[in-house]
Amino acid sequence: MGRNHEVTNSQLLLDESGELREPGWSRSQVQRYKRSMIKAPKWRIKEWDYYMVLSDSFAGAFTISDDGYIGLQSVSLLTFGEEPWEHTETVLNAFPMGKIGLPEDSSTGPTQYMDKRLKMKFSVGNGWRRIRCRFRNFCDGKPFECDIKLQQPEMDSMVIATPWDKKHAFYYNQKINTMRASGYMKFDGKLYGISQLHFGYISSIVQIYVRQDWLDNLGLSAPTTYDELYEVCRAFTYDDPDGNGIDDTYGFALYKKFDYLNQFFNGFHAYPNIWITKEDGSIVYGGIQPEVKPCLEFLQKMYKDGLINEEFGVADKSKMKELMESGKYGAGLYTGSFGYSIGMNAYANNPNAMFAICEIPSIDDEPVTIGFSMNGERFTVVNKNCEHPEAAILMLNSYTWMINDLTDFAYRDTFLGTYLTPGSITLNNPLADYNQAVLIAAAQDTRDTTGMDPDVL
Repeated sequence: MGRNHEVTNSQLLLDESGELREPGWSRSQVQRYKRSMIKAPKWRIKEWDYYMVLSDSFAGAFTISDDGYIGLQSVSLLTFGEEPWEHTETVLNAFPMGKIGLPEDSSTGPTQYMDKRLKMKFSVGNGWRRIRCRFRNFCDGKPFECDIKLQQPEMDSMVIATPWDKKHAFYYNQKINTMRASGYMKFDGKLYGISQLHFGYISSIVQIYVRQDWLDNLGLSAPTTYDELYEVCRAFTYDDPDGNGIDDTYGFALYKKFDYLNQFFNGFHAYPNIWITKEDGSIVYGGIQPEVKPCLEFLQKMYKDGLINEEFGVADKSKMKELMESGKYGAGLYTGSFGYSIGMNAYANNPNAMFAICEIPSIDDEPVTIGFSMNGERFTVVNKNCEHPEAAILMLNSYTWMINDLTDFAYRDTFLGTYLTPGSITLNNPLADYNQAVLIAAAQDTRDTTGMDPDVL
């Protein structure tokens, strides 16, 4: 069996003799690790959990490990720039041999270590991970602390199961990269804010994507109301839209997480994930308002009538994407990235697959107001003891002027590269996505792209 072998079977990692059942790589932990199935001596078993959190100007690394004959718990703090600095502090434990109790699956937890000097805990939840640490006498008698939250959307990871030449020896490892971090690290009176402004929310507004070729095959038009959407999905389910003579299609794509349906609810003037202001001025949570119920009843009707896959409640996002790409779903909700992800893959599988983009319809004559969260995720912080805290605002103003207004690009690049630590002072334009949308909409209306500014796009 070659090295480049993808493991897709859900199974135990080791067989009864303690050897790897199926060496190779996978996108998730489809092979289940069980410490009790290892045949090697306890002192040879090495387990660890490691995180590294990076920004442009600093980084932190955190390790909890049980290496059989020794335990190694460590924290590293690194700063970059003209005067880079690094310090790693380690706590060693003799012969833990499994007593630290690391989880057998990285999707469970917590992983934790505690003694009089170091308290460190890695927690795992639905779509997130959290790193918390307090380290007394971390460096020069000064403590270190952190509280960092990582966003973990549904995505592939890198999992490898590699055998060694020695009997019962193997290496099993999972790497999860590019999780967005927020929170802080604190050392020596300095607060290292770990956060990043979202790239933009215009691109996160969802539309309904409908198979145009299926509409053409059935002589239907793209839906503009919820009633029309229901009829289109019914035809996609029962009228053989792909013409293969097999009952193998569904009208509307869903998966087990409902948060991506929030803007679908907006068509019913319901806002399940945000606080809203009512006409009397009171602020209420949108998820428990009466407007939510009609949308739930609409989705319930589609499910009862067989227009939604009956197994959607146990399907993750990757499964939904797989079924859309393979031509099993005729309509679904997605963001603007649909065209270069699901849409592109569906076309690769079937060159006849074409999609119409439909706006979220309104349940009545009132226009739809789309609700979405504005989460500020980048912060410029100033130490309270700073003599001139206003300098941060002046630097932000200068940075913004150089990025947006300065035409001497050579001077701008030299200044930014020489006098500012990379990432120390940055500011994203909150109107960037809106400006892009205006230019694109104008080009679509006029069929003239000459007014599209590459610097804005």
